[in-house]
Amino acid sequence: MKGFLLGSLAFLGVALVFPGSSRANESAANAGVNTKNGILEGVVLGPKGGLPEAYVGPGASALKGKTVLVPEFENHSDKPSGDFDVDLKWKDAGKSIADAVAKYAGSAADGRVLFERSKGEFEMRGAVIRYTHPRRAAAWQGWVGHFSGEGELVIELEVADSSGEILVALRQRVPTPVSGLVGESLRREISGPVANFFRQAVE
Repeated sequence: MKGFLLGSLAFLGVALVFPGSSRANESAANAGVNTKNGILEGVVLGPKGGLPEAYVGPGASALKGKTVLVPEFENHSDKPSGDFDVDLKWKDAGKSIADAVAKYAGSAADGRVLFERSKGEFEMRGAVIRYTHPRRAAAWQGWVGHFSGEGELVIELEVADSSGEILVALRQRVPTPVSGLVGESLRREISGPVANFFRQAVE
């Protein structure tokens, strides 16, 4: 019994250190996410740069040291029914993701690629293709609700050159936690997996 309790506590400790990481790194397509409303038509995604669904074109190195304009992400997701006490509202999801990319991705990519909301030599196109709230029961549990990972965004983004050739693209899952935790979740996912992908893509 003592061993069982210690093992359970150890497992819980791992969950506390890495909240939502397994779900964020899971393939959206394999998890049953409907990608028909996405923007990456014709782009073949696969494991690349630490992400399960990404693409790096032969011209991706052109982004090195350049600034990418990040407009507000399009929202192609279904509007949820009901009113949930979450900081990241459905109507604000596109702006919030764009703001997070501009704020966190460049510095975390060690400046290899820069991101701005107002200017850039290249332009990103992004979309939110799935939006779900955390369950009400999860929200009542505070931090435990965040760790359950019941709410999520699925985003797609691409950066093309002036001829329209896709340089990089990705589809990524981002946990949407209960109120008060959204900023940290976005920072972790954008400055972690997404920034790391760009850092590797331009090398």
